[in-house]
Amino acid sequence: ANWESGSLPGAGDDVVIDGDAIIEAAAEIEVRDIELADGASLTIRDSTLRFRDLSGGEASQLDAQSTVLVGDSLETRSGFGFRFNPSLIDIETITLGGPATMSFGLGGAQRARAPSSVGAGYHARLLADQLVGDGLNLEIELLYDYQPTGGAVLVIAELGQDGPAFAGLAEGAA
Repeated sequence: ANWESGSLPGAGDDVVIDGDAIIEAAAEIEVRDIELADGASLTIRDSTLRFRDLSGGEASQLDAQSTVLVGDSLETRSGFGFRFNPSLIDIETITLGGPATMSFGLGGAQRARAPSSVGAGYHARLLADQLVGDGLNLEIELLYDYQPTGGAVLVIAELGQDGPAFAGLAEGAA
């Protein structure tokens, strides 16, 4: 099955995306595995996507916009980009196969939660039992005119074990 053909795959289908795909669905979407080819991008808006495994090719992009993503594993190659625009990402194991960038959208002081507490008023939230690999660069994006106040503490990543250190953080950031 392939989203680029305009059809919506089912829970037993594998999805291959070799270009740019944009998914907007009010209903929950469930597929078996997703493969993003080198340079491909998948944008998911206002949806819940459940999958077993997602593999991201070199220089590919996953852009979750006001979305809940739930999966067993996500494995990437060099140059992969994650963009979580206040979304909840709940993936058991994330394995980085080279340098990657993770961009977290801050749209409010509340943590994103399933099924519908995402978007304006919330900030992106990553839940993972394991985050394995090196070269992860963290970016923060302010959205929906949100401006954090002094002393605000926003928990954007909750990892079950020690993960790789984020590159590019200011001194004193955790």
